[in-house]
Amino acid sequence: MIKKISAYLSFLLLIGTGLLTMYSFVFPFEAGYPTQGLWFASILLGGPVGFFVGIAGLGARFPKEGRWRHGKTIAWTAVIGNGGLLMFLFLYMTFGYVLWGV
Repeated sequence: MIKKISAYLSFLLLIGTGLLTMYSFVFPFEAGYPTQGLWFASILLGGPVGFFVGIAGLGARFPKEGRWRHGKTIAWTAVIGNGGLLMFLFLYMTFGYVLWGV
């Protein structure tokens, strides 16, 4: 049961981090605003947590019918999505800051 919950928890962490990141790119915060780097911190802290919690959720046995039937798909989506957010952060830091000066 804990592994099933961890798969969904990892997916919710992915959704929250992704929405916060999209919001801060669409509506950028002003310089010096207290929550200016919140998206950066949420990816940096929540990405690895969501990745490893999603991996833990992959070991659960999900039934073919019923309430938990999409568990494996959600767990895989959370693992790949959190890994993608970490890759985005790495590429943003390297190409954005170092090469293009963003």
